[in-house]
Amino acid sequence: MKVARLSVPIALLLATACTAPEKTRWTQPGSGTGPKPTDLAACRADANRRAEREFQLETNPRGDRDFASPGDLRTELARRDAKRYRQRIYDECLRSLGYRREQ
Repeated sequence: MKVARLSVPIALLLATACTAPEKTRWTQPGSGTGPKPTDLAACRADANRRAEREFQLETNPRGDRDFASPGDLRTELARRDAKRYRQRIYDECLRSLGYRREQ
């Protein structure tokens, strides 16, 4: 039963994490080209990994697997925060590689 309780929030986070971050056009100044697929994949993987870790820390701070249950307010807020954090990390990663958002 403990595994089932924990697997639902993790499954929902992973489903969210596997979707592409917000659709924004990124270009490399001077070249006008978009990000390389390898850069996109690396930034997405890093953002997903870090957001998942943050979600786990927020929903399970004491190591008590029964503390947060799927659908409770704390879990839902943590999921929302993790999604925002993932987007921020993804954006920062692309910026660090020299890409800029088009407005």
